[in-house]
Amino acid sequence: MSWNYRVIAINYGDEVEYGIYEVYCEGDTPVARTENPVPIVSNSIEELAFSLEYMKQALEREVLTDEVFGEF
Repeated sequence: MSWNYRVIAINYGDEVEYGIYEVYCEGDTPVARTENPVPIVSNSIEELAFSLEYMKQALEREVLTDEVFGEF
């Protein structure tokens, strides 16, 4: 199982909220996600820059919806 950052759109009635989450995949299939969006904190500027680069890659991938993961 691998993981990556992905943008997930969560519907709240008439509103949609987008966040970056850690998504766990089996092959190319998303199977689970973290409960909360990923916080943007780090122990150093270098680690923070590294994390932000991976988060930027999430913006280039298909946006997932919460329905992919079933009930949350």
